[in-house]
Amino acid sequence: MSSHHIISAKTYTLIYIVLMVLLVVTVGGDLMFDSAMFRTSFALGIAVIKALLVVLFFMHVRYSSRLTWVFAGAAFVWLFILFALTFNDYLTRGTAPERLFEAPIGGIVVRQTPVNPEHEPSSVMQRH
Repeated sequence: MSSHHIISAKTYTLIYIVLMVLLVVTVGGDLMFDSAMFRTSFALGIAVIKALLVVLFFMHVRYSSRLTWVFAGAAFVWLFILFALTFNDYLTRGTAPERLFEAPIGGIVVRQTPVNPEHEPSSVMQRH
């Protein structure tokens, strides 16, 4: 592969137009879909496509050596691992257990019950 490959202005313009179309699709997808989970997945999928276009053309990885391809691919694999671990942590978190709402005050334990949307929160006092 040539180390000094020249990309034409037509190619740069075409990639720019594709990036702008993908931007509009991302915003449209956010406005069109109701599910936050689907909107996030949709936006991340388009972001990956846009990142690939930038890396391949604007960073000239498409015309680089195989070693450059390996390191660029490793960066994407690492990014995928970070996203997977973050989403795994976020999606597996439950609500706070009730014991976190207990606060001992002297010899009395005040237990705050979770907020009921119809009523004000109530407290239960127990003497130990």
